[in-house]
Amino acid sequence: MSLVSGVVGLELAAAETAQIVPMNFSLFGDSSRLREDCLNLVERLQARLGPEAVSGLALYPEHRPELAWQEVVAGEVAAGTATSAAPLPPRPAWLLERPRPLPGSGDLPWLDGPISLLAGPERIESGWWDEAPVRRDYYLAQAASGARLWVYRELAGPGRWFLHGLFA
Repeated sequence: MSLVSGVVGLELAAAETAQIVPMNFSLFGDSSRLREDCLNLVERLQARLGPEAVSGLALYPEHRPELAWQEVVAGEVAAGTATSAAPLPPRPAWLLERPRPLPGSGDLPWLDGPISLLAGPERIESGWWDEAPVRRDYYLAQAASGARLWVYRELAGPGRWFLHGLFA
């Protein structure tokens, strides 16, 4: 259909109208609904994979990174876990099961080339009262490949370098 002349106006007529339901413009949405959705997801995963295959993580009040979390039943908080932690420097989501020794050249570690230290040190000295004492200086670092790393240098002994975690 083509118009013979230019359009000057337009009219819309409706016999009935419906109330518009306001949208939720909250940045995080309804937190009770989010919790319910998370619990539903956990239940579905447990039903499909088995309860032992689905677990959660909780912060534990400990300075040593390898001991600062514990596995808990999904959706629950374990006794003795940290409920509000003081702000920490950046931590990687992925810690290696065992820190990997890195060769060093002078005062810098190597991983397929020299590693650049971006931030640090963050000193962690803890565990003097038990069988696993640590004395380390942690650094946020970047490998030659561009990967972000969490490395530390031992303060005791020869001062060797280790890769402890990777950032996404």
